[in-house]
Amino acid sequence: MEAFGRLKAAIHVPLFVQCRTKFNTRQIKPVHLERRILEAISQPIYRESVEDKAKTCSVLKYRKYDVLSSHKPTVKENLYENFLVREARKVLSESSVVTVFQPESMNMRRKTVIHNMFVPIGVEPIYFPYEVISKAIADTKLRNLKPLMHRQMLLVVGKLDSLKKLFDVIGKIPDIVLLGGVFGDHIFTKQGLIDCAALPDVDGIRGQFVGILGCSLQQTRSYLDFQQQNLSRLLDQYVIQLNDHIYKNDGIGC
Repeated sequence: MEAFGRLKAAIHVPLFVQCRTKFNTRQIKPVHLERRILEAISQPIYRESVEDKAKTCSVLKYRKYDVLSSHKPTVKENLYENFLVREARKVLSESSVVTVFQPESMNMRRKTVIHNMFVPIGVEPIYFPYEVISKAIADTKLRNLKPLMHRQMLLVVGKLDSLKKLFDVIGKIPDIVLLGGVFGDHIFTKQGLIDCAALPDVDGIRGQFVGILGCSLQQTRSYLDFQQQNLSRLLDQYVIQLNDHIYKNDGIGC
């Protein structure tokens, strides 16, 4: 007994016991009723299709329209787009100068500043969608401008006498680049518009023309007056000579 007591004292009793079996960490399966309730709650709800199933297939759709030719789909006319096309065509037809610019990336504040720089000189930027402008210039004298146009373009319109002022302003705006435009009835490149802007304005040309006409008229009048005076002097001399000849033949002396 004494030996057994010493052996018992020598045995180390650990505080934790190692278990070599795996614990089941999964949730406990619910009972049959709870499982049915969970499946009913978590079941997805799909939106019911209200369209005709035959229309979901393009082949069946157009086959159906071929059979029933009277029910072919029609494209509804866009009245608002037609209104914008008419307005754009009206503005472009009333403008003698139409210029196309390539703007750089800018915010709305910068666009407002540029707009306010154009308005005082008699030109006006127009903001129509690209699709509207494309339809507005079709079958017009501006149709050849279409290669210069794109979705981010800026159109500036004005009168004939505003081209020189326009170039004075765009020299102060590095955010836009001139691509080309229309001056009168002719389409010009950027260099062509620069050459047109270098020409004198209409009032200057009219003044020069009036001056030339006035100078020519004055020269013509002076020439005619000189010829009239010369003719009058010659006639006076002829009368004097004729009188002298008559007096000599009659024996009357002066």
